[in-house]
Amino acid sequence: AEKDAEKDPEEEDAEEKETPNESGTTALMMKEVHKTVWEKRIEGWASQVEKWGAYRAAKKLQRKAATSDSKILVEARERIQQLKDSAEDAREVWETSQDPLIWKARDIADSMFGETEQGFVVGEILQIDRAFDEQDLLRELKVYMIPIVLEAFMRGDLDFLRTVSSGMAEAALFQAITARKAQGWVMDSTLLGISSIEVVKYSLEHGKPLVTLMFVCQHKQCVRNERGDIIEGTEDSIESIQYMWSIHRVVDNPMFDWEITYFAMQNTKLLHG
Repeated sequence: AEKDAEKDPEEEDAEEKETPNESGTTALMMKEVHKTVWEKRIEGWASQVEKWGAYRAAKKLQRKAATSDSKILVEARERIQQLKDSAEDAREVWETSQDPLIWKARDIADSMFGETEQGFVVGEILQIDRAFDEQDLLRELKVYMIPIVLEAFMRGDLDFLRTVSSGMAEAALFQAITARKAQGWVMDSTLLGISSIEVVKYSLEHGKPLVTLMFVCQHKQCVRNERGDIIEGTEDSIESIQYMWSIHRVVDNPMFDWEITYFAMQNTKLLHG
């Protein structure tokens, strides 16, 4: 009974809601509350602390102090409430003030103490690769991985592409190349340039840290049929195509440090046949 009394309802992870079911009785439904990756990790640590005997004893003493008639404790509770009221007033000013100096202070605080998913994902990547740096990654992709992968894509080299892709990316590459081959199209694999490469998101997928990036490539827009006749574009025409990749760090590929898990492209008819 004492253990039940010690349970703090504020520590529940879900909201309970009673709703009638088809038989007219009342059923208990659990509504999940969305939590960030940091909140989930902190809750895991907290659940371990709550099992400690010292923690339970401290909570019991805290509840006794909150209900005691002792003059000293009563005065202390009143003083704490006054401080809480002042803190609430200060918080309201902090969150709603239009003062430019407070705006700037809020921005600085957010940048210093914000526990974002991006920070967590970068931390997970650093667990795999302690030398990870975003700018180094973009340079490596631009001069090495992107040209090799896209030239293989234009040639229709599925065997090679399977070694650098998985999941949705592998499926998208297979679909695009098989559709092209069914039409008898042969594309010019010349890559003329890569620009505007940037990371747009860090995320977790099935516990795996992902980096999503966008970039633009300039290709020769010259498509031939099986006889070698040009059926789209010319030998001198150029087409800009925007790509989006999601990649994750791997350690077992002898050619690349990253594997593509998502592959998409825009401003081209060839992908859709």
